[in-house]
Parts: sequence; structure tokens; C-alpha cells
Amino acid sequence: MREGILGNFRRRLLAVLKADNDLQRPSVLESLIHRHLNIVYLAEQHVSMDLTHGIQEVLLTEAFSGPVCSLHLFEEPAEQLTGSATEVVCIWYMENIVKDVSGAGILFTPIHKCFKSTRPVGGYFAESVTDLRELQAFVRVFGGYGVDRLDRMMKDHTAALLNCTDTSLRSNCEVLEAVAGSMHSGDRIKREAFSRQIVDLETVIGFCIEGGQALAFDQLLAEAAGLVLGEGAPLIYSLRTFWGG
Repeated sequence: MREGILGNFRRRLLAVLKADNDLQRPSVLESLIHRHLNIVYLAEQHVSMDLTHGIQEVLLTEAFSGPVCSLHLFEEPAEQLTGSATEVVCIWYMENIVKDVSGAGILFTPIHKCFKSTRPVGGYFAESVTDLRELQAFVRVFGGYGVDRLDRMMKDHTAALLNCTDTSLRSNCEVLEAVAGSMHSGDRIKREAFSRQIVDLETVIGFCIEGGQALAFDQLLAEAAGLVLGEGAPLIYSLRTFWGG
């Protein structure tokens, strides 16, 4: 019976990650998880079994993105896949916000501390899933494991973009130097002629924009994590801010 309840909770958790084949807003996901937890805790009061520990195991398994052998609470084999819930959410943010695969016109707006889109990304406009309130909900649901996973994905993606940008710039080195020379000499005609010789200029610009989006998202995520840490562990947060300057 215990395994049945925990299995149902795991299936329910994975099911509510998506709404109409799109990402569930983290704040809504957090609310749904709390509601389901209350049901489980109510059931625990009427049966002679420990469900709380099992629920903690399920949540940790779905949030943790490393090998299970690193978790002392578990006996499952190390090759078991973990962090599937975290992976689903992180990949969605990478594909739809940073990479903007749907072409929704995603742009970071520093004054509002969120991303905005010219049309909905799936079922929501970008600001509905990227403002600090939603990212704080993401941190509360997936904890440090989710933050670390998304942060690693952002950094890996940014590094790949920088490599691509570096390769493109090196391949256009002579033309770029010619453009710079014409700019310094004030020769507009030569500048425009040399500029047209730059190979894959729009691609390079796209790399730079996408890299900037990743850095901006990573900064928002760090701020959201800091706010959650400040609420839940104020002493640790105060030490972090003290030593961080």
C-alpha cells in the first residue's frame, strides 16, 4: 500500500509538470504539490505507516540530478536515472526562453527583471514564467539541485556560444580589420562594402544575443535563489552576503 501511494505521488508529480502539453508555472506547480502533500499527510494519520519519509525520497529523487549513489537515503542502483522532474523544467526554460526555439521574440527587460515575449510561449507570455516570483517558486520546489542543474546548463550553453562566436570572428578577422580601418578613416563606402563581406554576420549576432539571454537568466536565477535562501536560512544568507562583499 505504501509503495502504491508513493508511486501515485511520483506519477502525479510528473503529470502536473505540464499543462496542456506546456510547462506548468512554477508557482502553480508549488501549490499543486502542497495540496497533494496535504492529502498524503491526511492519509498518513489513518494508516500505520511512514509516508512522510517516502514522500521526501520521491521529491529528492525527482529533483536530484546526480548519481543516486551520492544520496545516502537511497538503496537504488547508481545507474538509475534521477532528477527527471528537474530535467523537464530546466530543458523547457533553456529551449523556450534562452534559445527561443518557437520564435516568440524573447527579450530580457532589466527594468522589470524578467523576460518578455511578443507572443505567448506555449500557454504563457514569457514574463509569466520568468519573473522573480516564479523563479523563487522554482527554487522552493527543486531546491539547490534544480538551481545547480539549470545553472550548469546555462553555463555550458554560454561556453558553447562563445566558442562559436570566437570561431566566426577568427574566420572574419581580415574583413573585420578592414571594416575597422575604414571606420577610422571615415570612408563610409568602403566600410559598407567590407561589412557586406562578413560571413554569417546575422549568425554571429544571434550567438551574442543568445549568450546574453543565458547570462541574464542565470543572474535572475541567482537572485531568486538568494531571496529564497534569505527567507529560509537568514543566518547562512547573511554570512554569504558578508563574505561576498
